[in-house]
Amino acid sequence: MKDGRLRTVLSPLVLIYNKDEEVLKNSLKKLIVDIDPESKEVKHYEVEFPDGYVDKYLTDMLSYPPNLLHLDSDGLDYYTFPYSDSVFIYRDSTLVAKSVFKTFRQLKFSGSEFVTKTFPGTGQMYATYDLKKESAATLELLIDKEKKFFLLIRKLNETGNGENTYRRTKNYLFSCYSLDFEPLGELEFSYKPGVDLENYFLTSEGLFINKPEQASEDEYEFYKIDLSGFGD
Repeated sequence: MKDGRLRTVLSPLVLIYNKDEEVLKNSLKKLIVDIDPESKEVKHYEVEFPDGYVDKYLTDMLSYPPNLLHLDSDGLDYYTFPYSDSVFIYRDSTLVAKSVFKTFRQLKFSGSEFVTKTFPGTGQMYATYDLKKESAATLELLIDKEKKFFLLIRKLNETGNGENTYRRTKNYLFSCYSLDFEPLGELEFSYKPGVDLENYFLTSEGLFINKPEQASEDEYEFYKIDLSGFGD
């Protein structure tokens, strides 16, 4: 951060196997840690969650911590949540506004599930948590400071009859919003079975997302999506 502080977001999931729900809920109260390297001062503060979020997704392994976009330019922090369209805005440790990222798509937030998979080629089994086939999720909030708009990346769902994520089509939604959270436009992009959205970044030239298939192991290629029609 410009003032020299270091900020991190703690995950409360170290307590996920605790059977006391009050302990779990209390572990969510102080997710944000600010550290002053010079004075060694450490401050914790809470982040609010959308109504009903904690009760519904308390033990969901993919629901925490909230995603954080910090803008040093105006001292604001924007928090989004994997299973919600809400965005909460903080200045330091004070909640100053709440809003919603509207979309014309019907999003179903149903969370994750415990699944077993097989490594391609080796046949070895392993276990992990994946989003449910029908579940949407908010992945990340980005900003184009020059053109003054937000880009919200969501997973819409998975389609096809594959038995797991790897064998199904993954559908994503890239949505542009004004700095007042008004919708500007959306683009849907899908990755067929066996490939997925792995890398992306936003620059003054546009949005770059990894190509579904790479020509060789020596090169990594991206699609460039022109977003010049959005923002100022």
